Amino acid sequence: MSSFPFQQNLKDLRKFQEDTRESYEGISLTYDPLSSPPLQFTTNKVKTPESLKKQEEYANRLRIMVLIILCAIWEEFVKDLKDNDSTKYTSKFIKGKYYEIQFNDDIKEVFLIRNCFVHNGGKADDKYRLYSLQKIYPLDTLIVLNDSDINNYFNLLESNYKLIV
Repeated sequence: MSSFPFQQNLKDLRKFQEDTRESYEGISLTYDPLSSPPLQFTTNKVKTPESLKKQEEYANRLRIMVLIILCAIWEEFVKDLKDNDSTKYTSKFIKGKYYEIQFNDDIKEVFLIRNCFVHNGGKADDKYRLYSLQKIYPLDTLIVLNDSDINNYFNLLESNYKLIV
């Protein structure tokens, strides 16, 4: 099924993310609601608080951008499936229907979080609270992504892709 550019797109995006992260060497964001302060970031190159804040803001924007692009890559792949003769791939579909994989509960969660960034300034909205099974973020709370979230999203989409092809 090499006609689908999904794997190459994912590979290129992952490399872009890693290269960009390496250029800001050592930036790390952690969130622990039980810690004080709950949001902490560290770096091994920049020492001034202003520089740390600026780099962390950039790193967070990068994570949001990667999330949005990941969702776009998945949508493109699913559209490609719809546009091609999907009957030859039926044996690998769940119950023979691609859409059951397209937006399973885990993928829905990723898209709901993405939609909060695209449509609500990065805050959990009513749709997220209504449709999310995990409900990690309270209403109107700013969603903060970390590198492990992004890596989990990559892995989730890759594993679902492998279920189909």
